[in-house]
Amino acid sequence: MFPHLSSELEPLLTTAALAGQMRPARVPARAAHRSRALFLKKARDLEQRPIFPFASWGLPRLAMAAFSLLLVIFLSLNGLVVASAKTLPGDALYAVKRAAETVRLQLVSNTEIKHRMENDYNLRRATEVKQLLVLQRIEHVSFEGRVDQIQDHRWIVEGILIKTNEKTHQIGHIQPGDFIEVEGLTNPSGWIDADELHQRYFNLVGVIQSMNRTTWVVGDVNLVIQKDTQLDPGLQIGDQALVLVYSSDDGKFYARAILSHKPVPIQPFQIQFTGLIEGIDGQAIIINGKRVEIDGRTVLEGALMPGAQAEVVLLVAQDGTLTALSVRALDQPLEPAPVTNPDPSGKPNEIGDDGQAEKETGEVLDDDQDNRQDDGGSGDDIDDDDKDDSGEDENDGDEDDDDHEDDDDEDDDHDDDDHDDDDHDDDKKDEDDEEKDD
Repeated sequence: MFPHLSSELEPLLTTAALAGQMRPARVPARAAHRSRALFLKKARDLEQRPIFPFASWGLPRLAMAAFSLLLVIFLSLNGLVVASAKTLPGDALYAVKRAAETVRLQLVSNTEIKHRMENDYNLRRATEVKQLLVLQRIEHVSFEGRVDQIQDHRWIVEGILIKTNEKTHQIGHIQPGDFIEVEGLTNPSGWIDADELHQRYFNLVGVIQSMNRTTWVVGDVNLVIQKDTQLDPGLQIGDQALVLVYSSDDGKFYARAILSHKPVPIQPFQIQFTGLIEGIDGQAIIINGKRVEIDGRTVLEGALMPGAQAEVVLLVAQDGTLTALSVRALDQPLEPAPVTNPDPSGKPNEIGDDGQAEKETGEVLDDDQDNRQDDGGSGDDIDDDDKDDSGEDENDGDEDDDDHEDDDDEDDDHDDDDHDDDDHDDDKKDEDDEEKDD
């Protein structure tokens, strides 16, 4: 019927003919019953085993739903934290960034690592403020840093210019080098108008007054002791201590570290200086505002009185006490200044109290007058010689004039010769012209 499909239909038809000749196999009833019993037993075992440990409470679906919700929240928050990494104060996700930093700090138990993270976050706040100033954005900011410079109402904190005014609230006695918190408003001109300056960290040196598990008193300052406060072993009441203090917003002082502070003993040494004596009593002398002790070893030289200059050699003891080894007055009585009176020769003569110089000057003047009278004739000769010299000079002048006149005459002769040469040239030129015409 379909000769062109014979090659494809033949295998199928052969298979169908063989299948028709097969008979259904008969399963013994006993085997079928045993197989069915095993299947039902396996099904009963599966029904009795709980899928979750709390299946009997009816909580599997609730637990799964809660777990799924927490997973979604965690993934969402992680995405927000990543997205907020580069945000600045005033941005929508900046609060997420700060909250994530707070959580990380609370999860850290190691004190050293925690302090390192706090320092990193403080540097990050300062960097954010600098970026806001570059962008000329006006935002309320808060950051912590070290005070580099204080000059009137201009402060430098972590390289950032801070300007204060009469409304700025300052907490603590802030000095250059202290670690403070700055709160204020960024100014597009490149600085921060400070609202509050809070001293955060400072060093305290004092004697330990009292000690207990949660509170110490050092130098009349109550300090809160925390579990991460670093304490030097062996500290006792009455010891000198150096404390790193953190001032919180609630007004309490937290001790970050309390260390033993034993001053290094100073070896006695000597110094020498010159100063102004301001006061003297039986036991001390005040020089340049410093009280210098005087004892049996002190050597006093000269008229020592207030207002005089003195050269002092001091001995500085281990406790800082100043003891004078020698005090020598430098001011000497003033002698009357010499008075000068010039004589006719232009040389000054000193005149003392006895008038001897005046007498000598008078004698010199008299001698000059006598010499002039004795040499009267010589003076006339000198005048005659002067006159002769003047006459010779006049004759020399006349001769010079005659020489100038002779020179002028020679110049005129030269001019006449030049004119004659010119006339000769003209005549010769005329002759040449006539020859050309011929």
